[in-house]
Amino acid sequence: MSSPAARTAATPCPSPTDSGAVQELNRARFSERFDLADYRYHNLVDSLGDVLLEASQNHTTYTLQGKGEYAASPDTAVFAALAWNQRDFQNGGAQGVNSSGYEVTAGASFDFTHLVRGELQVGYLEQDFTAAPAAVPPIPSQAVAGPAYHGRIEWFPTGLTTVTLSGDRAIEDFTVPGASGTLGTGGALQIDHELLRNVILSARTGYNAYKYIGADRTDRAWASGANADYQLNRHVGLALSYRRLDQTSTVSSLNFKDNRIGLALTLRD
Repeated sequence: MSSPAARTAATPCPSPTDSGAVQELNRARFSERFDLADYRYHNLVDSLGDVLLEASQNHTTYTLQGKGEYAASPDTAVFAALAWNQRDFQNGGAQGVNSSGYEVTAGASFDFTHLVRGELQVGYLEQDFTAAPAAVPPIPSQAVAGPAYHGRIEWFPTGLTTVTLSGDRAIEDFTVPGASGTLGTGGALQIDHELLRNVILSARTGYNAYKYIGADRTDRAWASGANADYQLNRHVGLALSYRRLDQTSTVSSLNFKDNRIGLALTLRD
């Protein structure tokens, strides 16, 4: 979940490393996971010939997660989870701010009569940002804390239709000058329907709000669209899509609407 206006123009190249372990004891299940991702950005040249120093966004993230689950019944499990992260920018935070934080949540996963399944969790998150002396304008050290939630529910009203409701609240690294990162809150509703064996129709709408940490700016975005996938045969498919994005911001110059229609040809071996 990230704001279009907050993303850098370059594409990051993550180099992930992960490891994990799982232990099971009767109805209890414990899992641990460690992830390391190293992001490298490439400098760009704009239409005026100026170099955009995107390499200053190079950073490494470390994430350690632990989760304990208990099967209360064959179709319901309750759990508690703890996640810790460290985010280090190579240049001491000239355009990104080093930070560390944690999230503690509890919730349940369920699968009722094969009609509804999902997972819901709520809790608390905190992220501590370290001052970036090289940043222009200066970015202060600060901490952000508050409620956290993650959820996804799937409903199968028929054997051919799936309705998915999802929501998320998290802190992200995408920054603008003077901001440490963004606190993103959002949700989405999606419907998928198998019209024919080789024709899938989808529609989606979602809302996201991004509060820039340390800056007097909030972006709100409504995104909606529809998609039709037509599989001609095992190797060839066509996809027709429409996307609309409406963004409003406390910075009025960043208000915009975007409409896109796409047609794609897919080839598979």
